[in-house]
This record gives sequence, structure tokens and C-alpha cells, in this order.
Amino acid sequence: MAKQDDYVRYTIRVPANLYDRVQAAAEGGGRSVNAEVVQRLESSFETDLAVPAGEEWRSAVKESIKEGVVELLRDPVTAKLMEEFLQGYVMIKSPIKSTEGEDIDYSGPDQS
Repeated sequence: MAKQDDYVRYTIRVPANLYDRVQAAAEGGGRSVNAEVVQRLESSFETDLAVPAGEEWRSAVKESIKEGVVELLRDPVTAKLMEEFLQGYVMIKSPIKSTEGEDIDYSGPDQS
């Protein structure tokens, strides 16, 4: 166990409803209110993302989206749905040829 010298005592005021939520979470996790607050503060620093500037930021966002899509498509059901959607999209966006070989303007079913 850590020594008392490793800690700083600090008093804060929080809204009563927030305290009630923290207390309920602490009870649910088998912790004291103090341990719950410390755990939540520590985890908030662990999940903080350094926000890069300019083009570096854009690249980070693109990479994050790409990783998310790749992870999503690893699910076979999602991959199949995406494949079916894209096939339908390509069919609608592809030019439709008349019997004479001319493009037919098709923008979908009549909405009237």
C-alpha cells in the first residue's frame, strides 16, 4: 500500500446529483468514493489524445477512420451488407444504355 506521503488531500465541491452518481458507481464497483474518483481521473488522462496540428491532424484523422472501417469490415455480416450496398450504388450510378447504345438519364424511381 502507498504511503500517506504519496497523497495530497484536496477538497472539492460537486453537485449533489454528480456525487450520487459517483457514489453509486463506487458501490457498484466495490470501491470507496475516493477510489472511484481517483480511478476515473487516472483513466481520463490515459484516454486523452494529443491533437496534432495542421496536416498532421488530417493524417491522424484519416488513419483513425481507415482503421475503424477496416475493423468494421472484419465482421462478415457488415462486410456483406456493405458489398450489397455498393453493388446497388454502382448499378444506380452507372449509365444505363438504350438498345441503340445511348446513355439513358436515370436518377431513380419517380418521387411523385
